Amino acid sequence: MWEIGQPQMDKIWQIPGDFAVRSVVWHPQGDSLFLAGPQGARSVIMRLEKTAGRWAGKLVYTSNLEIRRLVAGPRPFVPQVNQKLAHPVAAYRLFFGLHAADGSYSVHSVTEDGQREYQTVGHREGFTKFPEAGENPSELLAASALPVGFHPAGHLLIWEDAANCFHAAGYNRDHWQTNERLLGRDVCGGTVSALPNGLGILHWRTGADGVELLLPPATTPTAQAAGFHLTSAPDGRGIVGITKTAAGFDVNYIPIQVPLADVSNARMFTESAQDRQLLARNGGLFRDLKKDDQLYQLYDSEAYYCGNLDESTPTRPYLVTSDSFWKLFAAAYEGIFIVRERQFAMPDFALFVSQAAAALRQSSPQSHWTAVFETLLALQTRPESNPEAMRILENNLTQVSSVTGAAFDFGELKPRGH
Repeated sequence: MWEIGQPQMDKIWQIPGDFAVRSVVWHPQGDSLFLAGPQGARSVIMRLEKTAGRWAGKLVYTSNLEIRRLVAGPRPFVPQVNQKLAHPVAAYRLFFGLHAADGSYSVHSVTEDGQREYQTVGHREGFTKFPEAGENPSELLAASALPVGFHPAGHLLIWEDAANCFHAAGYNRDHWQTNERLLGRDVCGGTVSALPNGLGILHWRTGADGVELLLPPATTPTAQAAGFHLTSAPDGRGIVGITKTAAGFDVNYIPIQVPLADVSNARMFTESAQDRQLLARNGGLFRDLKKDDQLYQLYDSEAYYCGNLDESTPTRPYLVTSDSFWKLFAAAYEGIFIVRERQFAMPDFALFVSQAAAALRQSSPQSHWTAVFETLLALQTRPESNPEAMRILENNLTQVSSVTGAAFDFGELKPRGH
């Protein structure tokens, strides 16, 4: 709530005295805030949003258990299909940790208005069942789990176990399905955050120098922001983090080197390290479609699902230029033209030549046109019987024509194209 150049920040809302805010997150659309923490004997999640020019807080969720960490899922979903609406209304989910009596944590989720709670990662006895759904929203097991953040596409929830090691829970369209080590390796200590373009993660440890950048499939991380001892977890294309100074603390922006940092959906186009290099150097690459031998199979596999766009799956945008359409149109036109020419035009022309030669032979035997059509007829039947026909077939040089009596370039009569 502060802009560079303003002498001070604007206070938008006074936190109630009994509400100890421990987590603050933006709504994915950036129009409201969610706050979580203890309020009296309970833990609560509140939504802070601007209505009629004023910010106001609204209670979203309460629990007798301690709420720790609050994360907003970046992927929208359609809670219910309303046939009266031209476009379905998308909603978002909140994810947070609940502290159980045995000291462990489990990741739970509610809609942005506090409805439809379910356990995302946790103990078996915590599995949630929705009777009207085809299957449980999640059956991911963990002795203890706390949410850390999301992959930008929203299909991977990064969570932390009791040993401070990180894992990724994978969402498969309508339920949580996979649960693996983050990046398929042991990443432990400190905290992690996904790069905004989705290509990798930043790993920060308390007291360490700078951060580590992990970009699969490389197994060795690279050091970034050397010389800065951050006291808080970084985020962003550059690192926005707090550093300790003799006078207290400073908020710093530290640029880091991330491939394709300005490409928000770079993850969708990089299948290998070579892809990253080609895109960064050339701004594009050629893709071997392998088994997809038809162009439509590429976009048809992503843009449609059972005849409709699948709102639950991130898809790649396509730039389709008109020249590709015209080339396809021209190819189709040429193909049809050639077939029609062979099936109809050439036989009709041969019939016309035969009838015209016969008619001219009777009506104007001395006409130049009679000689022309006799030559054309001979080309189709017995060219060796007509000297002019042989000149057409065998000689591309300029010679005196026996039909016109003048020099003629017989190369002009050489067939072209199909």
